[in-house]
Amino acid sequence: MNLLFHNIDLHDQDGHKLALALDLANRIIEHSNDSILISLAEPIDRPGPRVVYANETFSKQTGYNQEDIIGNNPRILHGPDTDLATLARIRKGLAAWQPIREEVLNYKKNGEAFWQDLNIFPLPNAAGEFTHWVSIQRDITERKLAEQQIYDLAFLDPLTGLPNRRLFYDRLRQTLLNNARSEQYGALLYIDLDHFKLVNDRKGHATGDLVLQSVAKQLSLCIRAGDTISRIGGDKYIILLDSLGKDSETASFITEAIAKRMLSSFSLAQEDIDHGWSGTFSIGISLFSGDQSRTLEDIVKEADLAMYQAKTMGRNRLQFFDDEMQRANLEKNSRIDILRQALEHNWFVLYFQPQVDQHGTIKGAEALIRLQHPTLGTLLPGTFIPLAESTNLIMQIGHWVITQACQQLALWATQAAFMNCRLSINVSIKQFQHVDFVTHLLGELNKTGANPKLLTLELTESLSLTESSHALEKMLVLKQHGIRFSLDDFGTGFSSLTYLKNLPFDELKIDHSFIVDLTTSPTSVSIVQATIDLGKSLGLTVITEGVETQEQLKLLIRAGCQFFQGYVFYQPLPLEAFEAQLREPTTVTKKAV
Repeated sequence: MNLLFHNIDLHDQDGHKLALALDLANRIIEHSNDSILISLAEPIDRPGPRVVYANETFSKQTGYNQEDIIGNNPRILHGPDTDLATLARIRKGLAAWQPIREEVLNYKKNGEAFWQDLNIFPLPNAAGEFTHWVSIQRDITERKLAEQQIYDLAFLDPLTGLPNRRLFYDRLRQTLLNNARSEQYGALLYIDLDHFKLVNDRKGHATGDLVLQSVAKQLSLCIRAGDTISRIGGDKYIILLDSLGKDSETASFITEAIAKRMLSSFSLAQEDIDHGWSGTFSIGISLFSGDQSRTLEDIVKEADLAMYQAKTMGRNRLQFFDDEMQRANLEKNSRIDILRQALEHNWFVLYFQPQVDQHGTIKGAEALIRLQHPTLGTLLPGTFIPLAESTNLIMQIGHWVITQACQQLALWATQAAFMNCRLSINVSIKQFQHVDFVTHLLGELNKTGANPKLLTLELTESLSLTESSHALEKMLVLKQHGIRFSLDDFGTGFSSLTYLKNLPFDELKIDHSFIVDLTTSPTSVSIVQATIDLGKSLGLTVITEGVETQEQLKLLIRAGCQFFQGYVFYQPLPLEAFEAQLREPTTVTKKAV
């Protein structure tokens, strides 16, 4: 250390005191918890400052001994991930003889990366000339790792390591601000995996996670440096493309090329297909520029709408957002508002379509929901049920139907003319699969005192076969209470026989599509005959819906069908009209064949 004080006489009295102080300083520096380097303050145009001193802590922290570092440049600590911008700031400070404070990722002799807090300052001599650089280096690796962990938890998806929704929205917000200045176009790609639910259902969530990780890696290979990909939840990814040029055609061309690359990248992904995934997904695209009239939320919503349009068009495709989608979305939102108002103001009402035997005697009815709008009039279920099923509103509507049906059965039980009337209600698959379905239904039956043996639940073949084990459990619980089950729209799906084999149905309901051309198509006659025979052989009640003509009815009776529902007997009736028909059996007899 004496080399720093070569112009001081250490033999006079003052020098003796200084020598003691210098010895104390030397021991403090040598045993400091921080690494300390002292380098010659050589001109910046030379290879760099040469180290003339390194304390013992430096060797312990870095693995470089005195022979390794003395006479060399501190840059031996740099490695592949040492930030070049930080090094440039350090060089600029050295050139200006200014104190420097930076955090740098450096490397130990064994190649291990570690973080250092560098505090570098020039040391002058008695004449005020800078002769040395002193670098105090503190190991802050633990702190940086903790900061990174906090950052990861706050901003990264734990499964894929991609930016999460929070970080993505922050980057999109910054991109919109930049585009307002640069007039560049950007694009948002909203991606949803097709039929991914089957992976979790058939293979389990652990396998589903592997697929999601694989997709994240593959999509990352399809985008450019500087673009951002995020997993925003479930099987949904969103990608931000920036700097796409100043005209929409160029931006569209680049975006479409990237999207098509993504679609084709999984065409041979056999490994993922083996995991149960189809290997396809749907992409919705929204282009944007510096136009301040569209908010961040608007752009994301547009891409989301376009993605759902791609699914509607058959999946495994891309779809750009356009004005027609906006109009359709506004109309959809308007109809959703009507449904919410209908629930709030009790605009729903049940109609009853009689179910009769071959003599025309009413044995029961199917309860059919209607929406009685104060200005639009009566709306049929086909105009609002599909929309309700695409939202959670179907749950509220389904609960309303169950409540009304149970209350009606309880009321009928008090009157001799109605007490044996059966009632069928349609149950949406989303409603049936809900964890609280059984509890809610049994609760309503218990609260109203309705006879469960008079209630039939109609389920369609849209119930996923992968859910059949759960469906079986629910059906068996409900059947123990006397509730019956009908397989509605039989024959319209691809798994009709599988349903009859695996699930305990009591009734088979032939879809009206097989009845329309019954009098003109021998094929339809054969199918209906085979279906009726199948139902009877399985011990099921067979009912045909959509019977509209006497000719159809005669053919069905000849084929052995037991029960019927259709306009040849009755249209769906308001409650009062239906009850009137039950009170006057002679009126019904006149309609019988």
